Amino acid sequence: MFDRQELLSMMSDASKSARGYRSRENFNAMTDEQLAATWDAYMEEIAANDIREKQNEANAQAKWEAHIESLLRDNGIMRVDAIRWDMAAMDADINAAINIHNRGIYSSSTRKPNKSLAYESL
Repeated sequence: MFDRQELLSMMSDASKSARGYRSRENFNAMTDEQLAATWDAYMEEIAANDIREKQNEANAQAKWEAHIESLLRDNGIMRVDAIRWDMAAMDADINAAINIHNRGIYSSSTRKPNKSLAYESL
């Protein structure tokens, strides 16, 4: 069983995590069963969103890696130079985090740019 008051206090945050906005549902008017079902639905949405975000991040990382490899292959340059060229092309040559963000490469748990993934060889 669950503590209704504790669950009520977490429902708004759960709806924001699941849908990106705070639901205007009247959680207080829900029965315990409705509240539990709504909570479970939010948790399923959050899990599905996490899977989708991780796949998007992996795709962005793979696409970026392929781009860097094409720069290496086509221009006969070192990886560090290819990364610098890439950053300059994205108008982010001062801040690697901007380039990583623009490319959609994040650390899933923080939604912050994941410098270790994209720039491990710098």
